[in-house]
Amino acid sequence: LVRLHGKAVLFCGASGAGKSTQASLWQEHLGAEILNGDRTVIQRRKDGFWGSGSPWSGTSGIYVPRQAPIAGIILLEQAPENTIVPVGMDAFKALLCETTVNTWDPAFMAKITDLICDVMTQVPIYRLRCRPDEAAAKLAYQTIFGKEHGECLL
Repeated sequence: LVRLHGKAVLFCGASGAGKSTQASLWQEHLGAEILNGDRTVIQRRKDGFWGSGSPWSGTSGIYVPRQAPIAGIILLEQAPENTIVPVGMDAFKALLCETTVNTWDPAFMAKITDLICDVMTQVPIYRLRCRPDEAAAKLAYQTIFGKEHGECLL
């Protein structure tokens, strides 16, 4: 989870997909603040979904107890070329796989399913197939924020 311009961007993907690398690239090249190195807390509010750092910071040890409205979720995959595309309802499986769930509790699973479906209808989700480079970070930034880095966002 990174924060930039008062907004949060979440990186999701399998182990080794490049989540920490992308967060570091956003920090180095775009000036983002890394809020969490592993598990993000997502909260539904009246004004949308918010992401925040959590004590579950994984091996990075990065945990900043700040939060921001979620501007986008990026599903990461390594690839020889940088491409990004919007993801529709097929994002459900990827998001569920990245969610901590109590599969033995049917009521909890129903709530998580509803939450993920709501996130998918209210938060832009993209699949970024990329190299671990500055160009990939800038492509994702431009897609989410609609501007080149350094342009006024007002």
